[in-house]
Amino acid sequence: MVIKITSKRQVTFPARVLAALGVQAGDSLELHEGPAGYSCFTFMNI
Repeated sequence: MVIKITSKRQVTFPARVLAALGVQAGDSLELHEGPAGYSCFTFMNI
């Protein structure tokens, strides 16, 4: 899967990915740095 970055540095995740993560509008994704780079996402409702 390829996710494009806009000129404003914004990204759009496919709806099926967001559904699988259980995130909704208004939630935030947090990136965690691991040995292979930034690859682990968690989410919070703020």
